[in-house]
Amino acid sequence: MKLRRKGLLFSIVALIVILVIARLTGVFQFYDIPTSSMEPTLPAGKRILATNLKSPERNSIIVFTTTLNERYEADPTGKTATFCSRLIALGGDTVQVRNGYAYLNSVLADDTTRLKFPYILSSKDFNNLITALAIDLEKRASEYDFFVLPGSDSAYASLTYQQYQQVKDVIQLRRLTGDRIPNTGIYQDASWTVDNFGPYVVPPDYFFFMGDNRHNANDSRFIGPIPVKNYKGSLISKL
Repeated sequence: MKLRRKGLLFSIVALIVILVIARLTGVFQFYDIPTSSMEPTLPAGKRILATNLKSPERNSIIVFTTTLNERYEADPTGKTATFCSRLIALGGDTVQVRNGYAYLNSVLADDTTRLKFPYILSSKDFNNLITALAIDLEKRASEYDFFVLPGSDSAYASLTYQQYQQVKDVIQLRRLTGDRIPNTGIYQDASWTVDNFGPYVVPPDYFFFMGDNRHNANDSRFIGPIPVKNYKGSLISKL
């Protein structure tokens, strides 16, 4: 009996040591999604498991570091932060965004069914939309996905592909177009917008990333590509 207990204790200790080493080396990485930038794929508050044993691939979800804070502003101290987004293009690729969809070397790179876009509708149809989609406004209020525009007869709704398909035939919706990309010195073309961007050739040893929530993601369209050396791992599981 004592030998069994010692064996069990040894196994538990060995497992803990292995998990600690895996965590320290990046083999196992746990990350909590802080914003809605990757919705509907990864809702805010979702925890994921990533690993650096996987090589980064186009259209995969990666974890990386930047010297930006959670508002994508440069940290004055140079402190790094960890983020999660979708890898669209690698160095040497030509990326272009047309009507919100990413094209890689002139070929559609997105699975359009997993993206999220904003729409405008009549405020008279707002309650019908909420009812049809079974939306709990109290739970969604912090994400500002559904609301009536103040002083207007219009309402705003950020919809997934499935939600749009569910209501498009009964409620009139108009998809919003994105604003121009702020002139930060990263990109030279002042006519590029959130929905119509590029073509842009990704520099060698850089990644171009985008969020699935296309109008609520401060990604490479705004802050530019990230160095390959900032790659920490790829998604292997949603927890």
